[in-house]
Amino acid sequence: MYIAAAAYLPSSFAMYLTMVAMGAWFESNYKSTAVLFNIVTLRLTESLLLVLMQVSIMAVAASAIVGWPFSAALGLPLALELIFFKQKLLLFVKYCAVALVTIAGPLFIIDSLYYGKAVFTPLNILLYNVFGGGGPDLYGVEPWTFYFFNGLLNFNGVFVLAMAAGLLVEMKVVVDMWLTQDTKQDRTYSSGYRAAVQPLLVWIVIFFTQAHKEERFLFPVYPLFALNAAISLQLLQDTTPFLCILVRAPRMLTSVARSCVRALPVLVVVVHTLLSISRATMLYKGYHAPLDLYGSISTQPILSHVKTLDEVNLCVGKEWYRVPSSFFLPDKRWKLRFIRSDFRGQLPKPYSSFKNATSAIPENMNDMNQEEPSRYVGWDGKG
Repeated sequence: MYIAAAAYLPSSFAMYLTMVAMGAWFESNYKSTAVLFNIVTLRLTESLLLVLMQVSIMAVAASAIVGWPFSAALGLPLALELIFFKQKLLLFVKYCAVALVTIAGPLFIIDSLYYGKAVFTPLNILLYNVFGGGGPDLYGVEPWTFYFFNGLLNFNGVFVLAMAAGLLVEMKVVVDMWLTQDTKQDRTYSSGYRAAVQPLLVWIVIFFTQAHKEERFLFPVYPLFALNAAISLQLLQDTTPFLCILVRAPRMLTSVARSCVRALPVLVVVVHTLLSISRATMLYKGYHAPLDLYGSISTQPILSHVKTLDEVNLCVGKEWYRVPSSFFLPDKRWKLRFIRSDFRGQLPKPYSSFKNATSAIPENMNDMNQEEPSRYVGWDGKG
């Protein structure tokens, strides 16, 4: 998650606002939240509850409009609760309209100004990726196991606990119905857990089933993995004694089971911390070479060698995507160039140097990720 937090990506921005939206949402459901986290919560005034609901709506809207349109899916459980359970349809519609005016309006004006025509960027992203002729699959497809392996690498045991949260919530509901009366308090207790796991489940259903998969697509729900894992630990502690009673386990086995689940949170934190440190260390040791390489071009020996040249070409091949950014180039004489390699997709093209660079339609571009020979230097287009 430390990579997602520092990345300059729309999905990282969506992650920040997802945390704001979910935090305000849980706080507005203070009765469920109090049971969920076992804390003492002061009674909130009606006005403060309304403010928290408003914050949730606006945070989801900003995440989807300014950041990444697909993050709006995380707001579906929030919208359903406001409309159908809290009977706040007018509040929901009102602040959706406020978001359109205060967030989408300025975004439309600024984008249109820079692009030189009427443009609403979130809509363009949706049209291309969902309804476009090529869509995201042009940029590579991955097997259904991709996110599972990725989650295990990045979150290890926490990922397993997070994925089990939905099942454990329903198990808890069944256990409560079996052993206790279905009271209003029990329903509130269960609905609090369900509210917490629903956004992650929605994201899993949408993105795990897509052919085109990337790690950054999970950034908005990284905090929810941690939340759902914590819920799983809590549910394991709550339900294990009841399950032992249900199956009529021996007293000794019940005692051992209770001791194990009581120590489980500490064990999970320790193991997760050690594995995460190991993962971070290996990422640095195995993948820091590009940063060292591009940092070294600003050293005095290299700069002295090229100081008489009017233009310096820095050529890259199939690992062009490892270039940090043009800010790593020492000065304006340095130009990033591409040489032909095994990569056969469309390579990036610099902006024009003219004043209308953002509004001018560049040549030799396509929306099908097809190879553009004009990107290469030192290649005649043959072979």
